[in-house]
Amino acid sequence: MDLAIRGKTALITGAQGGIGLATAKCLAAEGVSLVLSDMDAELLSRAADEIDGDPLCVVADVTDQAEIDALVRQGVERFGAIDIVVHAAGVTGAKGDPLELSDDDYEHAWQIDCTFEEAIESFLEEERPGIVAKRRGEADEVAFVIAMLASQHASFVNGSNVRVDGGSVISVQS
Repeated sequence: MDLAIRGKTALITGAQGGIGLATAKCLAAEGVSLVLSDMDAELLSRAADEIDGDPLCVVADVTDQAEIDALVRQGVERFGAIDIVVHAAGVTGAKGDPLELSDDDYEHAWQIDCTFEEAIESFLEEERPGIVAKRRGEADEVAFVIAMLASQHASFVNGSNVRVDGGSVISVQS
């Protein structure tokens, strides 16, 4: 499917693996120029080797505003503009009861927009009538949805939460 995003530029955080890398591959296949960011230069370079084209790789900590500013500046200098932003950086951070976490641990997790692997695994193991696949979505499955949302095909989608969960979450209807 042609998503009509060829020639656009995407900035992707968390690009060294998982959803970030899968999204980078999907967008590159659509002709999008890429600004890839993560915190480990070596892993980011290896990820870039898996992607078609010539992505710009920038090591940056998304909790540091100066590093984010430099990331954006480098992307704009190289490509002229940033049209698409995919924030796929995540951290598991401190674990435990959120009411018992230190303020620093809680703030660190929220600054990055964390994902909690253990919570997901626990969710899948619980007895829930709607979970039939007993698996999480694959990074490629999520990446295609992200690419579609970045295209004109989603021009009327606004403020939505798109679940890529194989029906794991059943809506309650009254």
